[in-house]
Amino acid sequence: MTPPVPPVLLVEDDPNHAMIFAHAWKRAGRRPTLETVSDGDQAVAFLACEGAFQERARDVVPTRVILDLKLPRRSGLDVLAWIREQPRLRALPVSILTSSEETSDRTRAEALGVEGFHVKPVGLAELVQLIQRIEPLGIQGR
Repeated sequence: MTPPVPPVLLVEDDPNHAMIFAHAWKRAGRRPTLETVSDGDQAVAFLACEGAFQERARDVVPTRVILDLKLPRRSGLDVLAWIREQPRLRALPVSILTSSEETSDRTRAEALGVEGFHVKPVGLAELVQLIQRIEPLGIQGR
């Protein structure tokens, strides 16, 4: 039996942004499943395999988390801090994708070990290019 391909987790509270991201993800030719949750508490529950996500295979860790900062219930920075406190998730690549251009957000994210901090591009073509930089083809099968 072939083990499941780990997903990429998108944490985005705006359904329109999530839909556009999913479209750009496909356009960028990315194959891992893109799982989407809409708030910080759902992101933690997904990664911890708790609540609505308790049936999810605990050993299938996403290949990456793409995280908005301004989220309901728990901010993206709080989610990132939680990820870095979890021994099994500590090395999980996390990229911030946000509308915030505040230096303090970038500084805190970098202190927490974010892999990349990206301001959301305006156009679809720019988003596709950003996805190709964040999730290169070579690491899709991880």
